[in-house]
Amino acid sequence: MSSITLARSIRQVQRCNSSLIRGKASIRSFVVGGSANVEESGNTSSTRPRNPLISGISRQHNLIRPINITVERRYKYFSTEVDIASAPSTESTETETATLTATDVNPVTGEERSPSVLTNIPSYPNITPGQALSALQINFARGKFIRHSDFQSLCSATRVRHPLDSKVVRTALLDLKRCNNFQANTINAKFAMEAMMRGFLSDYNNDGIDSNDIDGLMENTQPEHRIKAGIFTGEAFVDPNTGLYIAAENEVVNETVLKSLWTGVDQLDTSVVQDDSGEQESDEDSDDAATPNPIFEAAKVAKDVIDALMERASTPTQHMKKRRKRKYLRTVQTTGGPTPQSIDYAVKTCLKLDGENEEAGIAMAKEMLDDYAERPYIGVALDETTALLKEAEAAMLAKKEAEAAAAAADNETEGDEESTEEK
Repeated sequence: MSSITLARSIRQVQRCNSSLIRGKASIRSFVVGGSANVEESGNTSSTRPRNPLISGISRQHNLIRPINITVERRYKYFSTEVDIASAPSTESTETETATLTATDVNPVTGEERSPSVLTNIPSYPNITPGQALSALQINFARGKFIRHSDFQSLCSATRVRHPLDSKVVRTALLDLKRCNNFQANTINAKFAMEAMMRGFLSDYNNDGIDSNDIDGLMENTQPEHRIKAGIFTGEAFVDPNTGLYIAAENEVVNETVLKSLWTGVDQLDTSVVQDDSGEQESDEDSDDAATPNPIFEAAKVAKDVIDALMERASTPTQHMKKRRKRKYLRTVQTTGGPTPQSIDYAVKTCLKLDGENEEAGIAMAKEMLDDYAERPYIGVALDETTALLKEAEAAMLAKKEAEAAAAAADNETEGDEESTEEK
C-alpha cells in the first residue's frame, strides 16, 4: 500500500469518528427540555480507538451499534402540565378527535369548515374578551388570517360595567391589524364600537336590560360614565391604527360616540366638574370626574370625530402618494361624511363649555360649521344648529362689552378718587 493510499484511509477513519461523535452529541441535544434514557445493546465498554494507524479501518465498525432512546416530554398549556405518559386510551382519543373535527357552515359560502378555535376554551361559550384574544394570538400567530366571526365573538363577550373588556377590544383591533393584517369591515366596526361602549355603560336602574341595547344602557348610565364611554370610543375611532375611521358607518358613530357625549354633557352635574387647576369642586372622596374638565375633553373628542368623518368624505387620496393611495383604496370600507345630526351633536357639545373655555368652545363649533358649509356635497347643517351658534356668539359679545364697560367704570372711579386726594 502506498503512502498516499494510507493517508487517505487515515482521513476517512478520522471523518468517520468525528461523524459518530457529532451524531451522539445531536442525540443528547435533541432531548434537552425533557428527560432521556439511552440504552445500548451489546457491549457497553465502547471507547474511541487510541490510534487510527494501529486500530485499522475494521475496528471502526464496532462503534456502530443500535441505540434505544426513550424521551419523556412535558407540554405546558397556561398553568396546566400534561404528561404524555398520562395520555388517554385509543378509544377516548378517537372520540375527542371526532368532536374536534366536527364542522360548521361558513355563513358566506355555505361550505363546511372546522369549528372556531374559541370552542377549545374550557369555559366556552361563557368566555371573556381576554380569553378570546389570547386564543386568537396563540392559534393564529405568524400572520395567519383570522375569521371575522371569531372577532365578532370576542366583541360580543364584552360585559357591562367592565371597562377592562373595552380596552381588550381596542387592543385586539391594534394587535390583529398589525400582526395578522386584519381589517375591520362595517359589521366588525359596529361590533367593536358597541362593545367598547358596553364596557363603560351600566344597568343600575334595570338589571334585566339587554346588554346589546346600547340606547337602553345609556339611559341607565350616569352622565359621567357616559362621557367616559364616548371619549374612549371616539379616541379609538380617530386612531388610524385601529382602522375604524374607514370602516364605521355614520349611523354607528352618531349612536355610539356623538350621542353619548352630548347626552352626558347635557345631563352632567357641574358640581363634580374640576377646574383647570385640578381642584375638585365637589366632595374630595368623589371619583366621578375622570379628567380635570370632562366637558372640555368631550368637546375635543367630538371635534376630532367630525374632522375624521369630514376627511374621509373629501377624497383624501388626492394628496397621497401612489403606494399609500393603493393601500387606502384597498382597505377603505365606507366614505360617508358627517350627517347634519352629527354636526348638531358636536356643536351642542362644544357650546356647553362655559367660563374660561367658553370662547374656545364657540371657536370649535364655528370651525366645524364653516368646514361643513364649504362641502355642500356632504350635507347642509340644520337651521337649529346655526341658530345656536349665533346665539352663543351674541351672548359672548354682550358679555365682553359688559366686562369692558365695567372695567372703564372702575378706571373712572379710580381717577376721580385720585383727583379728590390731590385737591
